[in-house]
Amino acid sequence: MQRILVTGASGFVGRHCLPLLVQRGFEVHAVTRKSPLVIPNIQWHFADLNHSAATTELLREIQPTHLLHLAWYTEAGAFAASPVNRGWHALSTALFRDFERVGGKRIVATGSCFEYGSSDAACDELRTPCRPTSIYGQAKLATASCLEELGSTTRLSTAWARLFYLYGPYASDRRMPGVVISSLIRNQAASCSDGNQWRDFLHIEDAASAVVSLVDSDITGAINVCSGSPVRIRDMAMSVARLLGCPDLLHLGAIPTRPDEPELIVGSALRLINELRWRPQYLLEAGLRQTIEFYKLQQLARAA
Repeated sequence: MQRILVTGASGFVGRHCLPLLVQRGFEVHAVTRKSPLVIPNIQWHFADLNHSAATTELLREIQPTHLLHLAWYTEAGAFAASPVNRGWHALSTALFRDFERVGGKRIVATGSCFEYGSSDAACDELRTPCRPTSIYGQAKLATASCLEELGSTTRLSTAWARLFYLYGPYASDRRMPGVVISSLIRNQAASCSDGNQWRDFLHIEDAASAVVSLVDSDITGAINVCSGSPVRIRDMAMSVARLLGCPDLLHLGAIPTRPDEPELIVGSALRLINELRWRPQYLLEAGLRQTIEFYKLQQLARAA
C-alpha cells in the first residue's frame, strides 16, 4: 500500500490533488490547521507544521511512503517580500529530513516560477539560470537545493514541481483572473493595469493532475508545471469581460503597472509533456468559463 502525507491539503492546490491521489490508489493522510474538507476517503490530521516535535510524531504514527509538500505562506499581495518565507524554508527542510528518517521513499514538493527571475524566453529547468529577485523565490530555490541534495545523498526519490500561474475554482480573488471576475459578476468596474505583460496560466485541475502524476512516477529533479503558452493579461481580462457580457466595465490602464513587473514569464513544458506524458485538459476559454460559473455559485451561496 502506498501511503501519502499531504501538507497544505486544504489549500488551493491541495484540495484539487486529494481526490486524484485517492483515484490512483493512495492511502491519503492530509494535514490541516483548519476544518477538514468534505472529500471521501481522506484521513485528516490536525497539526501545525511549525511545531517540529508534533510533526515528527505524526510522521512516526503514519509511516508514509510518499510526501507531497504543498504548505507554504501564500498571502496575496504579501507573500513575495515576507521574511516568513525563510521560516518556511527551514521548516520544509526539517520535514524532508524527518520523512527520510522514518523510512519514507519519495518526496514531491512545490516550487515556483519566481525561482527563475526575469527571462526573455521560456524558462527551462536545465538551461535557464535561477536568479530569484524576491524573498519568496529565494526561499523556494534554497528549499529545492536542499531537497535535491537530500535525494543525492540518501535513498530518497525527490522531485520539485515548479508551479507557474494557476487559476480556477477556489483561487484567490485578489489574483488574475479572479480579481476581474469577482468585480464584473457584481456589475462593478474592474480597474486593471494596461495588462501588456505575458504570463503562463494553467487551470488548477490541470496543475493538480500534473502534480499527482509526478508523485506517482519516478521522475526526479525540477519540473515546470505550466502550459508553455503565454497569454497577455489584458487578453485574459478582455475574455472574462466578453464572457460575462460587460466589456464596458473593464477599465484597462486605470491603475499603473509596477516598474519592476517582468514583461514575460513563461515556462517550457517539454519535461512535463515528454517525460511525464502529461497533457492539459483545459483550453483557456473553457477554463475561464468554468471558473466564472464557480464564482457565480459562490456569490449565490454567500447571498443565501
